[in-house]
Amino acid sequence: MLRIYAIALASLAAVTMATGAGGVRAGSMTAPSTGTVSGDWDIDTDVPGTATHQAESVGADFFHVDWQSRADGRGQSRLTGYVYDDEGQPATDVEIQIVMLDAAGHEVESVLRPVRGLVPGKGRAYFDVSVPDAASYQVSVVSFALVEFGPG
Repeated sequence: MLRIYAIALASLAAVTMATGAGGVRAGSMTAPSTGTVSGDWDIDTDVPGTATHQAESVGADFFHVDWQSRADGRGQSRLTGYVYDDEGQPATDVEIQIVMLDAAGHEVESVLRPVRGLVPGKGRAYFDVSVPDAASYQVSVVSFALVEFGPG
Protein backbone atom coordinates (compact mmCIF):
# COMPACT_ATOMS: atom_id res chain seq x y z
CA MET A 1 0.00 0.00 0.00
CA LEU A 2 2.73 2.48 0.94
CA ARG A 3 4.76 1.55 -2.14
CA ILE A 4 1.76 2.49 -4.28
CA TYR A 5 1.61 5.80 -2.40
CA ALA A 6 5.30 6.40 -3.09
CA ILE A 7 4.94 5.65 -6.80
CA ALA A 8 1.86 7.89 -7.00
CA LEU A 9 3.76 10.65 -5.19
CA ALA A 10 6.68 10.29 -7.61
CA SER A 11 4.32 10.37 -10.62
CA LEU A 12 2.53 13.45 -9.31
CA ALA A 13 5.83 15.24 -8.75
CA ALA A 14 7.00 14.35 -12.27
CA VAL A 15 3.76 15.68 -13.82
CA THR A 16 3.94 18.81 -11.70
CA MET A 17 7.55 19.46 -12.69
CA ALA A 18 6.65 18.94 -16.36
CA THR A 19 3.77 21.44 -16.22
CA GLY A 20 6.11 24.26 -15.23
CA ALA A 21 4.95 27.62 -13.84
CA GLY A 22 1.70 27.83 -11.97
CA GLY A 23 1.86 24.35 -10.45
CA VAL A 24 3.35 23.03 -7.28
CA ARG A 25 7.00 22.22 -7.89
CA ALA A 26 9.35 19.81 -6.18
CA GLY A 27 12.45 21.30 -4.56
CA SER A 28 15.67 21.72 -6.48
CA MET A 29 17.60 18.53 -7.09
CA THR A 30 20.91 20.20 -7.92
CA ALA A 31 23.54 21.92 -5.86
CA PRO A 32 23.75 25.69 -6.35
CA SER A 33 26.28 26.77 -8.96
CA THR A 34 28.97 29.30 -8.20
CA GLY A 35 30.04 29.84 -11.82
CA THR A 36 32.10 28.27 -14.56
CA VAL A 37 35.44 26.64 -13.93
CA SER A 38 37.69 25.50 -16.76
CA GLY A 39 39.31 22.06 -16.84
CA ASP A 40 38.14 18.90 -15.10
CA TRP A 41 37.41 20.62 -11.77
CA ASP A 42 34.02 20.56 -10.22
CA ILE A 43 33.03 23.92 -8.77
CA ASP A 44 31.86 22.43 -5.47
CA THR A 45 35.14 20.80 -4.49
CA ASP A 46 38.87 21.30 -4.71
CA VAL A 47 39.56 17.77 -5.97
CA PRO A 48 39.54 17.21 -9.77
CA GLY A 49 36.87 14.80 -11.03
CA THR A 50 34.92 14.71 -7.76
CA ALA A 51 31.59 16.32 -6.88
CA THR A 52 29.67 16.29 -3.61
CA HIS A 53 25.99 17.21 -3.56
CA GLN A 54 22.94 17.06 -1.37
CA ALA A 55 19.75 16.60 -3.35
CA GLU A 56 16.12 16.91 -2.39
CA SER A 57 14.16 13.92 -3.58
CA VAL A 58 10.68 13.29 -4.87
CA GLY A 59 10.16 11.61 -1.49
CA ALA A 60 11.47 14.76 0.23
CA ASP A 61 9.06 14.21 3.13
CA PHE A 62 10.79 10.90 3.80
CA PHE A 63 14.38 11.08 2.53
CA HIS A 64 17.34 13.18 1.56
CA VAL A 65 20.41 12.05 -0.34
CA ASP A 66 24.08 13.01 0.15
CA TRP A 67 26.40 11.78 -2.56
CA GLN A 68 29.59 12.30 -4.48
CA SER A 69 30.85 11.24 -7.90
CA ARG A 70 34.26 10.17 -9.06
CA ALA A 71 35.23 9.44 -12.67
CA ASP A 72 36.89 6.03 -13.04
CA GLY A 73 38.69 6.90 -16.31
CA ARG A 74 36.87 4.26 -18.37
CA GLY A 75 33.79 6.24 -19.42
CA GLN A 76 32.03 5.46 -16.15
CA SER A 77 31.68 7.23 -12.83
CA ARG A 78 31.09 5.89 -9.33
CA LEU A 79 28.39 7.60 -7.31
CA THR A 80 28.67 6.86 -3.62
CA GLY A 81 26.67 8.25 -0.76
CA TYR A 82 23.85 7.80 1.68
CA VAL A 83 20.07 7.86 1.59
CA TYR A 84 18.86 9.34 4.88
CA ASP A 85 15.46 8.40 6.31
CA ASP A 86 14.05 11.62 7.75
CA GLU A 87 10.61 10.23 8.59
CA GLY A 88 11.59 7.71 11.24
CA GLN A 89 9.89 4.68 9.72
CA PRO A 90 12.26 2.12 8.15
CA ALA A 91 12.11 1.68 4.36
CA THR A 92 13.03 -1.13 1.98
CA ASP A 93 13.10 -1.45 -1.80
CA VAL A 94 14.50 2.07 -2.05
CA GLU A 95 15.32 3.03 -5.61
CA ILE A 96 17.25 6.11 -6.67
CA GLN A 97 17.08 7.85 -10.03
CA ILE A 98 20.32 9.28 -11.38
CA VAL A 99 19.95 11.85 -14.13
CA MET A 100 23.04 12.60 -16.21
CA LEU A 101 23.29 16.23 -17.33
CA ASP A 102 25.44 17.84 -20.00
CA ALA A 103 27.50 21.00 -19.39
CA ALA A 104 24.45 23.17 -20.18
CA GLY A 105 22.38 21.34 -17.55
CA HIS A 106 20.21 19.44 -20.03
CA GLU A 107 19.25 15.83 -19.32
CA VAL A 108 21.26 13.36 -21.39
CA GLU A 109 20.26 10.06 -19.80
CA SER A 110 18.57 8.68 -16.71
CA VAL A 111 19.05 5.39 -14.85
CA LEU A 112 17.48 3.71 -11.83
CA ARG A 113 19.60 1.96 -9.22
CA PRO A 114 18.55 0.07 -6.07
CA VAL A 115 19.78 0.95 -2.59
CA ARG A 116 20.55 -2.41 -1.04
CA GLY A 117 19.08 -3.39 2.30
CA LEU A 118 17.04 -1.51 4.84
CA VAL A 119 17.13 2.26 5.37
CA PRO A 120 16.56 2.45 9.14
CA GLY A 121 14.15 5.00 10.59
CA LYS A 122 16.08 8.22 11.32
CA GLY A 123 19.12 6.37 9.92
CA ARG A 124 20.91 5.98 6.61
CA ALA A 125 21.88 3.40 4.01
CA TYR A 126 25.02 3.48 1.87
CA PHE A 127 25.02 3.12 -1.90
CA ASP A 128 27.82 2.69 -4.45
CA VAL A 129 26.72 2.57 -8.09
CA SER A 130 28.32 2.82 -11.50
CA VAL A 131 26.85 5.25 -14.07
CA PRO A 132 27.95 6.74 -17.40
CA ASP A 133 30.21 9.81 -17.20
CA ALA A 134 28.41 13.15 -17.28
CA ALA A 135 29.13 16.81 -16.59
CA SER A 136 26.85 16.66 -13.53
CA TYR A 137 24.15 14.53 -11.94
CA GLN A 138 20.83 14.78 -10.15
CA VAL A 139 20.07 12.05 -7.60
CA SER A 140 16.67 11.45 -6.04
CA VAL A 141 14.63 8.72 -4.37
CA VAL A 142 11.86 7.65 -6.74
CA SER A 143 10.35 4.63 -5.01
CA PHE A 144 10.39 2.88 -1.66
CA ALA A 145 8.32 0.71 0.64
CA LEU A 146 7.88 1.69 4.26
CA VAL A 147 8.18 -1.18 6.72
CA GLU A 148 4.87 -1.78 8.42
CA PHE A 149 4.83 -3.23 11.90
CA GLY A 150 2.00 -5.51 12.96
CA PRO A 151 0.18 -5.34 16.27
CA GLY A 152 2.59 -5.96 19.10
